[in-house]
Amino acid sequence: MTPDIFIADTDAEIQACFPVFSELRPHLKQEQFLAQVRRQQLQSYQILAVRRQGAVKSVAGFRFAEFLAWGKIVYIDDLATLSGETSQGFAGALLDWLIEHAQARGC
Repeated sequence: MTPDIFIADTDAEIQACFPVFSELRPHLKQEQFLAQVRRQQLQSYQILAVRRQGAVKSVAGFRFAEFLAWGKIVYIDDLATLSGETSQGFAGALLDWLIEHAQARGC
């Protein structure tokens, strides 16, 4: 079964990413997670996720920025895979998608 790679936009999609983020960032609280992501989205933050068999397995939190020193870039804030789902190529698929996405936007 091919994994589904998507930008988490809806509240339900963002909340479905919480278990993966909580492994990487154990200080996060589920009841505050959605509000935090929505605030960060105002600063161009987005979540890219891999879903397989109905569950999110891996995530990448990223944003675009532009600097005098480096020009346009994609900055990856977070990259994580559920501990029981590693070594299946999920993070690599996310990185490949992000590279193509960034290049298409002139980064």
